Amino acid sequence: MKLNYRDRVILLIIIALVILIGGFFGLIKPRYNDIKENKATRDTVQAEWDGLDAKIQQIPTLRENIKSTKADADKISELFYTGKDIADGNLISFMQPYQLDQYMQEIMDKANLKVMSMEAGSIQDSTLDYYYYTPTVPTTAILDLADLNGNYTAEISKKFEESNALSERTPENVLVQQYGVNVKATKDDLWNFMTTISEMNKAIRIDSISILDTNFGTDPETGKLLPDAEKMKDASGKEAGVSQVTMILNLYSVYELDEPVLE
Repeated sequence: MKLNYRDRVILLIIIALVILIGGFFGLIKPRYNDIKENKATRDTVQAEWDGLDAKIQQIPTLRENIKSTKADADKISELFYTGKDIADGNLISFMQPYQLDQYMQEIMDKANLKVMSMEAGSIQDSTLDYYYYTPTVPTTAILDLADLNGNYTAEISKKFEESNALSERTPENVLVQQYGVNVKATKDDLWNFMTTISEMNKAIRIDSISILDTNFGTDPETGKLLPDAEKMKDASGKEAGVSQVTMILNLYSVYELDEPVLE
């Protein structure tokens, strides 16, 4: 069949369309799909990079926060005993019983206490509870009737804020060493020793104290020394009556926070 010019043109157009459509489905569409997939991968990688870059930008701030936290921890640690305070200065060494005795002997010698016997304990793990005061508020039916506007309830809640917050905290563990000692001391020397312990900027506490003769050899009516009273010179050089005193002291220790590696 012989085609005229018009038919040949139409046929060429149809052939061109078939080639274009075939090329689209055979070449262009797969390539287009690859481009879409690559774009999605690029977006994912970009999101990961943005997240990493944000973290990188935070590094200086995090470093300063870590340093600040370490400094705060060091200040708290200064209140406790560590191996560097009394023992041989090693990283994890703490007081051995003989080192504890040497440390306490120096304090008692300065207070002019005459040591009769002592017992220095080994270090033990202990729980240190938070100290707080719980107010006493009579919450009765009368209060409910009077609290028309909730003012009393609000005031009571405010009073309990501190005790409630501290009671919910988990008690911390520390290391404790106990030092028991039996001494002879004048009243003034004993008071001075107790004052020294209370003023020390360290976690040391007199757990118990027992005074055999609370009059320290004096007549409670006249205030004068009894004839058979045991006497010794106190730290000021004045002769005074003495009493036997038994004390138990607790010394609390912690591990120092290790130096963080920031590089």
